Parts: sequence; structure tokens; C-alpha cells
Amino acid sequence: MRWHRCAFLLRLSVALLVAWVVSPGQAEESGDLKAELEKLKTEFEQIKTSYEARIRALEEKVSTQEALKATIEAKQKEIQALNDKVVELKKRGDVEGLAGRVERLEEAEAPRHKAAPVGAYGGLMNPDISLVVDVKGLLSDTETNPLDEKIMLEHAELAIQSYLWPGIRGDFIGAIGQHPEDGGAIHTHTEIEEGHVSFLDLPANFQLQVGRKLLDFGRLNSIHPHHWAIPDTPLPLLRLFGDHSWYDDGFQVSTLIPNPWDVYLKVQGGVWNGRALGEAEDHEHEHAAVENNVLGFQGPVDWGGRVYTARASVDLPLSDDTNLMTGYSLAGGEGGESVVHGADLTLVHRWPQSYRRIRWQNEFFFGDFELAEEQELEHEHEHNRIGEYDADAWGLYSLLQLTLSKYWETGARYDRWDGDYLEAEWGATAFLSYYFTHSMYVRPSYRYSELADGEDEHAFMLQFVWGLGPHAHRLED
Repeated sequence: MRWHRCAFLLRLSVALLVAWVVSPGQAEESGDLKAELEKLKTEFEQIKTSYEARIRALEEKVSTQEALKATIEAKQKEIQALNDKVVELKKRGDVEGLAGRVERLEEAEAPRHKAAPVGAYGGLMNPDISLVVDVKGLLSDTETNPLDEKIMLEHAELAIQSYLWPGIRGDFIGAIGQHPEDGGAIHTHTEIEEGHVSFLDLPANFQLQVGRKLLDFGRLNSIHPHHWAIPDTPLPLLRLFGDHSWYDDGFQVSTLIPNPWDVYLKVQGGVWNGRALGEAEDHEHEHAAVENNVLGFQGPVDWGGRVYTARASVDLPLSDDTNLMTGYSLAGGEGGESVVHGADLTLVHRWPQSYRRIRWQNEFFFGDFELAEEQELEHEHEHNRIGEYDADAWGLYSLLQLTLSKYWETGARYDRWDGDYLEAEWGATAFLSYYFTHSMYVRPSYRYSELADGEDEHAFMLQFVWGLGPHAHRLED
């Protein structure tokens, strides 16, 4: 250390001085030198004591810093362990499990609250309650369209939703709607669209839904119409399922399939009662043509018994801002008389740090139907039993949707329906949407149609949707 070096130099200096002091001719100054040496020794002792005190203080400070450093390192390891656990939960997609744990914590904290926390959906004990109202007005240049010059409450939904238990969710959605009847009268009807319980945390990553629900057939049918980006039902869905989304009573099992590519791959399978689907609007049927004295499939599907459904869907991330979603759906009647296939493909691109987005959504449907009606021919002795014929029908729609900003959205859609013994019909729709909020928007649109009887139609529609509660909020993907 530096002090030892100073001490050594001090001793050497003293020895030299002493030798010099005792040298001849210097005796008279030896007394003064000894006194000076004593003084220097005293000062060096004081310096040594000061340095030793400072060294001890520095050593104590270093020891304190090392203890603090060890504490910081321990805390950093704890934080890293928590971050690893969060990443693991995200990878496992354990959102519903987290929601269940949050609910248990809320229940544990319940005695501390006299009322539900402000802004919490449903609070601690109450379910989420939502109301959505869909109003439409139409102007058409054809007299056969019963919706012409009418403003109607197309749909009003009341949704009651909540967790019944951690990992078990209940959904009930009732609806009131209006549609025109012969003579121009407006008929009001009520129905239960959904009423099912979902078991979300079953072993082996399975989920089970039991009750009534919108069936997962294709990409659009399982979404409530007030969340659609389009103002009306595409022709294929209208012909197959009627003027209302296809729902039924039964159960469905689904699971995510692990794969080496780490992409979203979901499979679903369900068994349903085969509810008689609602008739499409009367004016839609008036245009069904008859050829070869055989009536083709005019829809909606008459399953004639239990229905089995299956669907597989994949979501492929092409880049950070682009993803491709595709799927295949299958539905078949119990006796195999009617089978419907569906294939869908959707491409979405988002602009970074912007509300701008472009979405191209396509669905194709093909049905094989065994017709059981008997059709009389021109002469009495000639007749044919339609049940001896298989009628094939197919349809598609292609939707291009562009989100311009937080409030504005526009797009266009082409749809077509064709089949055996029927003339093809098609239509093109252009629309513009303005969102006041996530749960209120107005949407004007124009549609040109060529109907099955050869007549064309120009129609203008104005749609206004508003809602309260979480079920009314705009869907994003």
C-alpha cells in the first residue's frame, strides 16, 4: 500500500540524515536536526492515522455497496422470473384462466365493497347486460320488394352474459325483429338467438358449448349482423339459411391443435337438432325460375332431422402487419339427403401506427340436396318425382373493406347464387360507414341486383345501429 512505501522512504531518509549528522563538521547542527526529525516523525504519524481512518471508511462503504448490489441482483432475478411466467401464460393463451382467477380475487375482496367498482362490466355479482338496436330504411325501384319505402326495426337484441364459475361462462341473447308480410303489413316477432353455457377450461385444452347458439359455419354466420361490415345478408347465406343467421340447439366441442409451425389451428365439431330454418323474405322467392318442369333448390335448407357440423380454421401471420385466415366448414343432415360445404379465405393488412386497414373476405358454398317434392308436368299422364333428382347449388360472395380512419370505413361486395334448374342471380353492393363511437354507426349503401326472373333492381338502404353495453362494441381482428 501507499503508506508502506512512505514509511520505507521515511526510514531511509532518517538513516541518511543520521549518518550525515554524525559526520565531521556537522556536530553543532545535530541537535537541531534531531528536533526537526522528531517533528517530521510526529507529522507522519498523524498522516498515517488519518489515512488508516479513511481506508477503514472506504472499506465499510465498499462493503455496504456490495450488499446493496446483491439485493438489487436478487430483485432483478425475481422480476425476470415474473416476466418469464407472464410470457409463458401468454404463449399458452390462458386468458380465460386468468379471468377466472381475477374473478376469484374479486369475490375474495367483495366484503370490502358496498357497490360494484365504477366502470367494471357487471361489477362483482351482476352480469353484463347489453342492448343493440338495428334500424333500416329501403328505397327500391321494383314494386315486388315489400321493403320499399319502409323504415323498420330490423333487429333489437338484449344480451345477458357473465361467468357462472371460473372457466364457465353463460350467454343469453334474445331478439325482437320486424319483417313485411303480404299486403304490406309489418309483422313483429321475438326469438331466442343464443342461450348456451361454455366450459372453457376442460382438460387437454378442450372447450364445450351446450345450448342454443349461432353455428360456426363459415366466417360470417357466427357473428351477429350488427357487427357485420355490410348492411345486408349475402345471397348464399340468404338462400341457404334464410334472412336470419343460422342458429340451432345442441352442443359443440372445439380445441386448438398444437403444431410445429406455432400457428393458430382450431377444429370444431357439433351435433344439433336440425331446427327448421326461417323462410327468406317472400319477394326473394318470387324470382325463382322453373326449368325442365323441375323445381331446383330454393332454400332455406330443410335438414329433416339432426344436423352434424364440423369446421377447421387456420390463422397464418404473413408479417407483423398482414395475416391470412382460411377455413373449411361442413354440415350434413342425419340421413345424408342434404350436405353443405363452405370454404372461406380472408386477407387482412394493417398500416402501422394507424387506424387504416384493408380486408378482403371471401366465402364459397356448395350444396347437394335431395328434393322430395312431386312436380306435375303439362300432361296428366306425365309426372316426375323430384325426390329422384339431386339438385346441386352453389354461391359465393367477395367483400373488400377499407378502414380509412377511426371513424370512416368503406367497401364493396359481389355475391352470386346459382344451381340446377334455376337461373343465376347476382348483386353488387357499395357502402360507406361512419362510426360515432364503437357502439353507434350509420351506414348508407347502394345495391344493384339481377334477379332469377331476369328483372334488375336498384336499391338504396340506410342503416343505423346503436347499442349499450359490451356486446354492442365494435369487433376487431
